[in-house]
Amino acid sequence: MDNNEKSMDFIVTFKAPYKLVSMMDLIAQQMRMTRSELIRRAVMCYILSIKYDDFMDKAKEAIEKWLKDAEI
Repeated sequence: MDNNEKSMDFIVTFKAPYKLVSMMDLIAQQMRMTRSELIRRAVMCYILSIKYDDFMDKAKEAIEKWLKDAEI
């Protein structure tokens, strides 16, 4: 376990409500990973979803611009 994992585990253990930590431990156990790995994957999924939404917005703008330019 590296320092980032230790600090992440510390923050979750002492800042999050006990029920949430227990639920995270149960989910991690079912998925055969540590709590830190579960948190890391959840954060990455969140970051990727934000980037996906930004990409889709930019793609929509580009398509609308292309359609507008095509009408002229």
